Amino acid sequence: MCFHKSYRQLLILFFFLLLLIPTSGYAAKTRIYDAGSLLSDDEKAEIEKTLERVSTDYDTDLFILTSQSLGGITPKRHAEDFFWGNGHGTRDDSGVVLVIDMGERDVWIATFGRAIQTFENDIQKIISDITPDLTNANYAESFRKFSQQMEKPLQEITVPTFKDEIIKMSKQWPPYAIALALSLIITIGLSLNFRGKKLVTNKTYEVKDSFVLSESLDTYLRTTTTRSKISSSSGSSSGGRSSGGGGGKF
Repeated sequence: MCFHKSYRQLLILFFFLLLLIPTSGYAAKTRIYDAGSLLSDDEKAEIEKTLERVSTDYDTDLFILTSQSLGGITPKRHAEDFFWGNGHGTRDDSGVVLVIDMGERDVWIATFGRAIQTFENDIQKIISDITPDLTNANYAESFRKFSQQMEKPLQEITVPTFKDEIIKMSKQWPPYAIALALSLIITIGLSLNFRGKKLVTNKTYEVKDSFVLSESLDTYLRTTTTRSKISSSSGSSSGGRSSGGGGGKF
């Protein structure tokens, strides 16, 4: 019956929505790799919390890497090796990596995916804003500014998906409120789906296989053949990856 089919579909949708909701065991990514030992544990936890929130809210992976020496590798290459080598990046491979090399006094912001265009006009301003604190060894304050300045450009261009909204709701609402909201959605969906429809038809009480076709007749009319030319086109796409960004000295 149509009713049962639609009801099953809505139940499937309900359980699918439940799967989108993160469990309490969800583990956030490590956002700061402080090989340069520039932060205390409390500072790292505080800044990492901000990076995780912005990364999740705006679907862009944010990281900070510090090092006493990169061993001759450029900050740009270091960021790319870290980001691509560890499979980071969101659904469109978007991300931003701040690299601090204490050995060469280099600061570099690398952008990936959608973030390349998002921060194209902001990189040098962000570098200028965080460099004085790096020069004065106020590393935590520099990283706080970096984390905060990531949010506004991302906020302006990010259009949240349905899954993003479900995940965000799951973090703000208690579980029973989410269950109630989903139940209401399903109830309203059922009501709208069957408004004005006949739920009882001639098929409702018909005994299965009670109708038997005793005679059939096939009449040949004609055969029509249609020929169409199928044109083909060729194109090429690059499988390479690229990054954007900029940097300076401190």
